[in-house]
Amino acid sequence: MKKTTLICTLLAVLVFCMACSKELEYSCDPKINEWVAQNKDAYAEISRTQLATFDIEKQQGLFRSFAPKQRSRIFHEKYDYLMGLDDLSAQEKEQLAKLYQLVTPEIYTTEINKKAFNEFAAVWVEETKQLLGWGDTEIFLYTHTWLTLEEVKKRIETLKTSTKFRTDDDPPHGDVPNCMCYYSVYCIFSAKGFECVDGNCNVVDGCGVVGTSNCTGLCD
Repeated sequence: MKKTTLICTLLAVLVFCMACSKELEYSCDPKINEWVAQNKDAYAEISRTQLATFDIEKQQGLFRSFAPKQRSRIFHEKYDYLMGLDDLSAQEKEQLAKLYQLVTPEIYTTEINKKAFNEFAAVWVEETKQLLGWGDTEIFLYTHTWLTLEEVKKRIETLKTSTKFRTDDDPPHGDVPNCMCYYSVYCIFSAKGFECVDGNCNVVDGCGVVGTSNCTGLCD
């Protein structure tokens, strides 16, 4: 129970959503967006471990700048890390392998490929929850972020102060906010509520399993 609560708390500040106004290609923060634009070529082939050394906002911006081959490589390096964990059983690793064997550059290239992968991932998630007893938090930890739990813990204090969900006092770009969540685990630190409610926001990419789903809701 303590482990689940800790994971839930830590991961909530590592929201994989990268919602931005359309004019900001890599980050909602104009300064970070400019930094990524200036440095993306130099970091186009960095490892997952190297990516994890940057501030979380820069990590998200860089990932958004990566080519499909590099995006899939980052998550395969996360998979290699998961396969080395003693905390995961052989059954859990086998179930993860079913998903990660389909993580290829192609799933990041076209809407048709993305849709096909997302349909498989949706079935996989439900099957995994029933088979292994995982909740949304475990699904998020093992499939929604490239960071390890140790890397999350290392950054938690700075992330609590630097990562901020939008509230009524913190208006998004434009009249309609960009979506910020995929399911309710994203909303633990939201000042507006803990449930992810679909609609009333601009759908953007960057949420879901290995970042292939759209962010579709707001915390309420």
